[in-house]
Amino acid sequence: MKVYQKRILIVDDDLYLSFIIAEMLEGCGYAAQRAEPAEQAYDMLSWQSYHPVLLDVNLPDSTGFDICRQLRAASDVPIIFASARTAEDDRVTGFDTGGDDFLPKPYSMRELLSRINALIRRVYGDHGAKLIRFGDVEVNTSARSASP
Repeated sequence: MKVYQKRILIVDDDLYLSFIIAEMLEGCGYAAQRAEPAEQAYDMLSWQSYHPVLLDVNLPDSTGFDICRQLRAASDVPIIFASARTAEDDRVTGFDTGGDDFLPKPYSMRELLSRINALIRRVYGDHGAKLIRFGDVEVNTSARSASP
């Protein structure tokens, strides 16, 4: 059985925060990629599939709401909004445009990881297989195997 690593796209204008999130997710066995402007996110989404998308509302060239609307027209990829815009109207707009979750900033990395794990379990199921990377070595805890 081939186990595929879950890919997460982080779309946020805070480059420092997106780097920290990507590092944390990669340390937990996910493949994380970052995009800042919406145009870069659209480009990445056009050639690569992601298992959830972590989406900020405030972006330099668009809004997360606009990206979500366009994504929903073509995909059912899970979307978690993470934003400093936490007014009820913003949260409701996030859900109404197709978001699956809304995490207000600031948030803890522990809570973010828990929400990502829960969303992935709900959408893709939990088959017990985990792929963990240590440098160039991949360990499949379900198959109890390692490969260089």
